[in-house]
Amino acid sequence: MKITVLGDIMCEPPILKASQKEDGSYDFSGLYAKVRPMLSEADYVIGNLEFPLGGDSTPYSDRFFVFNAPDSFAVATKEAGVDLVSTVNNHTLDRGLEGMKRTIKVLDEIGLPHTGSFLPEKGREEAYYFEVDGVKFALVAYTYTTNKDLPDEEKENFKYINCVRPYDIYTYLPDVRKKMNSWVDKLFKNLITEKRAVIRKWVGLPGTVARADDYINFDAIEPYIDQFVSDIKTAKEKADFVICYPHIGGQFNVEPGSFSKYVVDQAVRAGADAILASHSHMVQRATFKKGIPVAYSLGNFSMTINSSIVVKKHLPDYGLAMHLYLDGKELKKVTFSILKAVEKKGKQMVSWPVDELYKELKSEKEKEKLIRHVRQVYKYATGRDITGDVIRKEYDVEA
Repeated sequence: MKITVLGDIMCEPPILKASQKEDGSYDFSGLYAKVRPMLSEADYVIGNLEFPLGGDSTPYSDRFFVFNAPDSFAVATKEAGVDLVSTVNNHTLDRGLEGMKRTIKVLDEIGLPHTGSFLPEKGREEAYYFEVDGVKFALVAYTYTTNKDLPDEEKENFKYINCVRPYDIYTYLPDVRKKMNSWVDKLFKNLITEKRAVIRKWVGLPGTVARADDYINFDAIEPYIDQFVSDIKTAKEKADFVICYPHIGGQFNVEPGSFSKYVVDQAVRAGADAILASHSHMVQRATFKKGIPVAYSLGNFSMTINSSIVVKKHLPDYGLAMHLYLDGKELKKVTFSILKAVEKKGKQMVSWPVDELYKELKSEKEKEKLIRHVRQVYKYATGRDITGDVIRKEYDVEA
């Protein structure tokens, strides 16, 4: 059997705008059009839904870092062949507790299974369990934290969001935080993030800073990590194969940070059978640790790159689809496909497998550019230069 896991499915303002129809409704099906055949080959597909479904009483994604998607995005995700989504990531509370709760209710209504954040009235669960060909799987989904906290009167509900650290603990080291908070940010602190990024670039500063999650406060995270480990162990007792799906990492960093490595090590020790992470918006190392497949970052399924808040040289428009091949309960092979999000001005973004995209390119210059980028992404993922055919449907993950 084949289990496929995708990276971050995002709904940023340009994606939203390009998906709106003349009547004001939204159609996101085109985003998935070119990956449908790949997804149909899998027996089960998992993805990270990195936006709430807060409803139209609050604005849809009107700026970067604060998201809200139409319900039709979730419908398109299900119709494309995604069988299960994580709802836990740093954007879970972008529309507050009510937005989180509405997201869960909408997914229930359309029949798209989910895990990671939970309705307080129903309680949390350690994992989502599903069965394929008689094999019982568990998905344990966690995030490093959320971008927004809950007000004091709702604070107790934070326990229904799976986090591996508290809200108010730093991810980045002091010198990195200093670089992120330039004089431009201090002077224009009332402007939204992307506008400050434009000003930074205008005065010769980088629009954003690539940073790894290297700060760890062990005392603060201990109870959160204990719950994380406990959930994996419980899932291991109930399931044949446990997939850990943590939303961890820095931003646009090529190598995983100390905190990401620590979380992955804890998951390995707890007994996870595969650990596939996302969040950094970059493809990072895919390898094996103690015989367990680990991807430190699958990168993006859909993320706009034409803005001042991305590090373009690190190729955030590329991501991985990780494939787990099993014979019964035994993992036989792990591969990945490389995906590229193609975003043309005014047009809806389309996520392409690179082998299919290569066939469609007419210009030799465009083909050469794609080959060059795939070489770079492959090296991010494996740490090695590619040999043999550069453009492939799938690439092997080796120990």
